[in-house]
Amino acid sequence: YFSKSLFVPFLERIPSKNNPSYPEYCQSVGISVDEENVFVLLSTIGRRGPSSFIFEGYRSSGSI
Repeated sequence: YFSKSLFVPFLERIPSKNNPSYPEYCQSVGISVDEENVFVLLSTIGRRGPSSFIFEGYRSSGSI
């Protein structure tokens, strides 16, 4: 499956730039507050996210 944008659950893990702590988040992981690459944002400040959900691949009942 291909998409031109990240799925909403992934986007929700990236803090808003309007968040007063956003510059601190960026500084703590060594990225610029001007970073636009969603994959960089997701893998750095979005790593923890607002939840503890874990995304795993789907397995049918017959797979190992």
